[in-house]
Amino acid sequence: VRVMRDQKATLMVLADTHVGTEEAAAMAALLQLEGIAMRYTAATVDAETGAMNAGTMIWWDPRELELRVDVEQREGRQERRERVEEVEAGRILRVELTVVREQRELVVYGVYMPIRQRAREAEASWRHLHERLEREESGRIAVGGDMNAETEEWLRRRGRAQRDWTKSDVWMHYVMDSHDMRAMANSATYRAGTQIDNWLVTTALHERMGATMSAPGVCGKDHQIVKTTYISTQREVANR
Repeated sequence: VRVMRDQKATLMVLADTHVGTEEAAAMAALLQLEGIAMRYTAATVDAETGAMNAGTMIWWDPRELELRVDVEQREGRQERRERVEEVEAGRILRVELTVVREQRELVVYGVYMPIRQRAREAEASWRHLHERLEREESGRIAVGGDMNAETEEWLRRRGRAQRDWTKSDVWMHYVMDSHDMRAMANSATYRAGTQIDNWLVTTALHERMGATMSAPGVCGKDHQIVKTTYISTQREVANR
């Protein structure tokens, strides 16, 4: 909460939370008291060790962003269905929001992709994301979180030839190309000098994006926060 307040963030993705269902539900209730909305896909439990793995959350300021809800009449009563979807347990969460001051849709995916060494798991997760993006009707989409993959630009900057790319890197580029997405990060985001944390936005949304910068992460010396700016206005963005 302190990080979100200090960074003046309207929306935040937390990846690899290691938070189970009961704890996440309790967190959501406490955050509501702080004026923060949160939805999550809980960490999964390793069958052999009992360890908590992965977990993804999306936090937002409900004064600026509203969760989209469908209301249906059933047997004389109203039923509400939030537009929140667990695309992959512990890994990929999708929410549909409305930018309040514009009354325009914003689809946000929070992701925690498997590490690159787990090529088969990583390929499955990227495939799940790709297949869900294929069904999108909105053009205003942002995918944020720990990708455990890097852009071509950053790989080249680190001296990595294309033959050295991992399956995760290949899949990230395939998803970006297939869905006309651009990466927002412009610096290293992990202590090893890699850029594995990012925001990927569609071209339609990129027209509204401003500056991107890094900040110390929630866990301090591990990952950096990738903070990007959405310019909320009803007028066309020019000369920014």
